[in-house]
Amino acid sequence: MASQQNMAMVLQALKNAGLNDNQARILGAEIGRENAFQDKYLWGYHPDPKNGAVNIGIISWQGSRGKGVERALKEAGLIQNGKIVKGQASLDVMAKYLVNEIRTNPAYAQTEKQFLDNPNVDYKTGTQVLGRNFIRWRYDDPKYASGHRNRDNFYAQLGGVVPAGGEATQFAGNAAGTSQTASADVSTPTFQPSALLATGQ
Repeated sequence: MASQQNMAMVLQALKNAGLNDNQARILGAEIGRENAFQDKYLWGYHPDPKNGAVNIGIISWQGSRGKGVERALKEAGLIQNGKIVKGQASLDVMAKYLVNEIRTNPAYAQTEKQFLDNPNVDYKTGTQVLGRNFIRWRYDDPKYASGHRNRDNFYAQLGGVVPAGGEATQFAGNAAGTSQTASADVSTPTFQPSALLATGQ
């Protein structure tokens, strides 16, 4: 079972980045699907078994996106001895970086419109736009149907109510693993954590 403390910390980080309770729960469930709120993924680096790239942080950023979030953490003094400092401050920087990515990268305009600019976004719309446009995991691949079930389970643990006939029931099959990465197929404008950190962590 996922660490309740880690779940609460991620949820708080998303709220600290400007999301409301509804948005934080939906995105938090996607983070749970990605890494089950495990320390080694939330505050760590790990290899991508599919392409050999190095993933970092709460949504497994890689490539130029991974370098961007790593730079934000370094500028905040939250990478020490080559490791991300475990704690709320690092999660806050990553969550703010994530929101900034959606706000500033035209590739995520759909996510900005349907998710960030819609505080009352429904669960189905939120998971679809995050899964297909932003995180870009294999949302529509039946082999990864267990990812929908895992996400729905984390959503419930975070206090959400999964709609009847939710996404998970529309997919067949199982997958040994569901983790996909925030890949490096788009570039992200430079993130300036100092401006955000000045407003408080």
